[in-house]
Amino acid sequence: AFIAFVDDIMKIRQLIRAFIPAIAALPLIAVTTSTAMLVPFFGTVDLGLFYYIIIMIGMFCACNATNMLAGYNGIGSGTGLIILSSMLLFNLHINGSLTITIFLLSVIGAFLAFWYYNFYPARCLPGMADYLMGATIACAAIIGNMAYLALLMFPLYYLEFILKARRGFKNKW
Repeated sequence: AFIAFVDDIMKIRQLIRAFIPAIAALPLIAVTTSTAMLVPFFGTVDLGLFYYIIIMIGMFCACNATNMLAGYNGIGSGTGLIILSSMLLFNLHINGSLTITIFLLSVIGAFLAFWYYNFYPARCLPGMADYLMGATIACAAIIGNMAYLALLMFPLYYLEFILKARRGFKNKW
């Protein structure tokens, strides 16, 4: 949200705007108490200081990926809702964290209201608020120890990145 605010005032270059979410990960790093990460088939792995780099990369990738895909009526908010709802169900079934449940329910409620007005025909456009959706997914994934789940839920974003990279990030959709 802060990136969008500053961009509206100062018109930040796209390259700089792309790297700001990595800096936005610093508060998340400050509240992270464990450097252990749940990895499928390996169990819990303590990554030490490398975990903090993973947090910065995760925030960078999640924010930029959600911003890239949100170019058409309801796609960005709809896929974000699917990811957040899946994370909520996973959290309820596996983790059982009340904090993450409350966090995800409140964010899903807000994005559901936004999606209603963003769906075809869009009466409300997100602008740069898609960074917020990516940051929310990254925060829930890291605090709720569901990073691997978030990675599995991003195939559309990976495909969009590949398609845009082939054209040098010059195409819109």
